[in-house]
Amino acid sequence: MTDGGLTAVAGESPNLQHLDLYECRNVTDGGLMAVAAGCPNLQHLDLSRCDNVTNGGRAAVAAGYPNLPHLRPRFPPGHLNVFERVGGF
Repeated sequence: MTDGGLTAVAGESPNLQHLDLYECRNVTDGGLMAVAAGCPNLQHLDLSRCDNVTNGGRAAVAAGYPNLPHLRPRFPPGHLNVFERVGGF
């Protein structure tokens, strides 16, 4: 998956509820921002091992989904877990 793919999915799938991006190393903050803007019904998001997602992308998700029931934010060492601070995860 790439940011372009995520942007396309977000633009065509406003009822998307489950998104597994495990080890999608081509996904960046831009792709996550498209998802946050286009998929308001998201219930599950796995960002594990998305190495090119920064704190800015994580913050966009936390702001867009303050009550996301299923989130897997397994962050690499040295990354700030903004979900614990912003979204209460």
